[in-house]
Amino acid sequence: MITHFLDEMIRVAERENHQELLGFDKELQKHAVLEEEILFPAVLLIGDYLKQKYGEGVEE
Repeated sequence: MITHFLDEMIRVAERENHQELLGFDKELQKHAVLEEEILFPAVLLIGDYLKQKYGEGVEE
């Protein structure tokens, strides 16, 4: 969902020729993709590992 709205922000910035926003939007989009594709799945894997190692009593 975040990526969708960032795409929309980039389209509007391009259409209205806001170059100062394009760099920010694109960097923010890269960060969102990093979170969605790498960081969040890694956290879920770590949580699963901890549950297996220490049991289901680990707080979520």
